[in-house]
This record gives sequence, structure tokens and C-alpha cells, in this order.
Amino acid sequence: EIVHIRDILDKMPEEQKNLILLKFSGYTYQEISKILGINLSSVGQMIARAQKKFKKLYEGEEGN
Repeated sequence: EIVHIRDILDKMPEEQKNLILLKFSGYTYQEISKILGINLSSVGQMIARAQKKFKKLYEGEEGN
């Protein structure tokens, strides 16, 4: 399962991958904003998009 998740993350755009990794590593939205250099008000929406992309890839709806 871990290998499958890593494969999915590798298929994602770098920014979305980083958003997911930082979010699930326990970073706050403010910390994520500073680390990635994105507007604090955009972090939540960007994470939601990244999670949606991950879910689609995980379920095989997008993929190679």
C-alpha cells in the first residue's frame, strides 16, 4: 500500500504533492503558506484540489 501511495504522489504535480505531504505531516496552513510561498487564503482550496486529484488517481479514474 505504501508503494502504491508513493507511486500516486509521484504522478501528481509537484506543488500538489508538497501540499498533501505538508498537510498530513502536521503543518498548519500558515506554515504551508510560508514554506511553499503561496497566499494563506489559497491554502485550503489548493489542499482540497490536491486531495481530490489524489483520490481520483488512487481510485484509478485518472492514470496511465
